[in-house]
Amino acid sequence: AVRRLVERREVRFDLGLARWPGGSRFFVTCAGAGFDGTVAAHARTFGGRGTVPYLRAVIETLRAWVRDADGRMADVAALAER
Repeated sequence: AVRRLVERREVRFDLGLARWPGGSRFFVTCAGAGFDGTVAAHARTFGGRGTVPYLRAVIETLRAWVRDADGRMADVAALAER
């Protein structure tokens, strides 16, 4: 990774493999915050993988989000902290 930064050569990929002594793990090159991060957090609590837990998490997250005074979607808990 450091060599790529120094070389300033751009490489695009969606799935990577991190290796270290004694193990390795695949990772995806995306991250989410806000609504999609909340959906991901909810989906993990439902167990399982795939479309059904994800869609359930989307529905549950939508129920917990409302429009703020500026018309933007916001988590009810985040609005309470303002």
